[in-house]
Amino acid sequence: MSKRGLMEEKEGRCSDLLKRKKVATSICGKRRYEQVEIESDPKKIDLDEGERELEEENSEVEREAEERKTFAGEKGLWKMRRREEESEKEKEIWEVEKDLEEEDWEEKYLGGRRVGPWGTRKKPGRKEFWE
Repeated sequence: MSKRGLMEEKEGRCSDLLKRKKVATSICGKRRYEQVEIESDPKKIDLDEGERELEEENSEVEREAEERKTFAGEKGLWKMRRREEESEKEKEIWEVEKDLEEEDWEEKYLGGRRVGPWGTRKKPGRKEFWE
């Protein structure tokens, strides 16, 4: 490149730095180029305002998506807990119904008598010690 082309390129960089970092105009006005401290992320320096806005919008969209995922995860856990509680309730109801059916069967086929702990049958009107 020619000397003039290099100078124009340097001026262009300097004006970009002025926009981004608010460097004093005297640095560029005298055509003295000093190294200006640049942000640690070089990606952000190369972006202009429009690209930065797009990046911010994208990051907001990503955050919202993550929030939805966590909400969906919490909702899924809530549904699982609810199903477990319902299944426990159904088991309890089933056990009670089973006990009732057994009592009905015993009354129907044993004539109101039940088998005691040692294998003898209780008589209908007599109270035993385990009742």
